[in-house]
Parts: sequence; structure tokens; C-alpha cells
Amino acid sequence: MKTTNITDIDEVEKMVQVAETICNIPANTIKSNSRRMEVLAPRMAVSNIARLERGIHYNAIAEVLCKDRCSI
Repeated sequence: MKTTNITDIDEVEKMVQVAETICNIPANTIKSNSRRMEVLAPRMAVSNIARLERGIHYNAIAEVLCKDRCSI
């Protein structure tokens, strides 16, 4: 089982804060189960940047976004 790195979790949290500022959506809404496009797009951007650009493991991203790792 892959352990989550605390610095990875902090980095994803910072990405959520940036998305919150840019999109003017509260962080708890980005982490919610909403499927509205204005919430889905920032969540998708955070997860894609974290995974593809930063190489952060699915488990850390899923933990921050309150999703199942298979959804990332």
C-alpha cells in the first residue's frame, strides 16, 4: 500500500486554495460531491495538475478532494 506524503497533501491543499481564489468558489464546495460544471472544472484542474505535472499519487489527491482514489 502506498503511503501518502504530507508535503504532497499540503501541495494539493495549496492548489485547491488557488482554484478557490481564481474561480471564486469556496474550498469546501470544490471538495463536495457536486457535479455542477462550475465546481467540476476546478476540481478536475487541480487533480490533473497534481497528477500530471507534479506526479502526486492518487491517494493524496483523493484524500484532499474527499473522493475515492478511482475517481481521480
